Amino acid sequence: MEVLVDLDVSQWARVRARASNQDLTKPLRESMAYVDSRTKLRFLREVDPDGKPWAPLAPSTLKRKKGTILRETGRLINSLTWTVAADSAVYFTNVFYSIYLHFGTRFMPARPILGLSQKDIETIKSFFLRDIGL
Repeated sequence: MEVLVDLDVSQWARVRARASNQDLTKPLRESMAYVDSRTKLRFLREVDPDGKPWAPLAPSTLKRKKGTILRETGRLINSLTWTVAADSAVYFTNVFYSIYLHFGTRFMPARPILGLSQKDIETIKSFFLRDIGL
């Protein structure tokens, strides 16, 4: 599953002009490391990107599971990874059922895994602004 975050940087003409000839690998790597740590922390706290708690497990599910939400085997949290190219970065999981967990189904509430809070966006912006000297 992949969630695309498209930031509106139209007012950043000056930033784009400065960054056009720069290697953005460093701030992209910093951003992905930050997203990874924030995502895994939220995962362990069982909250969405904005800090809202995930829906609790149904009583019938609690009878079958160990009590933690989305972490019984560790497969999903351990699959979260990222990649960086010269001008882009992707944070993702290859676990096929993550889309059902993230968006929910008719029978299961959504428990958002991937995404950024406003604080996350501001922190990521700061990596780029610092790196290009603004």
